[in-house]
Amino acid sequence: ALYSLSPGEVLGNRGLAEASVAALRRLRALQEARASQGIRLVQTVAMVGDRDARMEWRYSDRSRLGVWFRGWAEGLRAGGLIEVELDLRTRGALIAAGL
Repeated sequence: ALYSLSPGEVLGNRGLAEASVAALRRLRALQEARASQGIRLVQTVAMVGDRDARMEWRYSDRSRLGVWFRGWAEGLRAGGLIEVELDLRTRGALIAAGL
């Protein structure tokens, strides 16, 4: 069914939970700090499963930052806000960076 969609077609729009917005702002601040230190982003990877989805950023120093979208399909069906969870590695990097 997805193959019949035109490129760029929008299927819907969901907002982010407030805690998710705050977490993504912290992640963005960390990404900007890393870029200012010369740590380049080399790859962005998205993985989607039946229950969870994940997005991961991979860097030139071989480090990775990532977020989870737990229960994404059920959440979309229910019509609620999208919730993002920082993975353990990303939470640790934020703490180490004082963010």
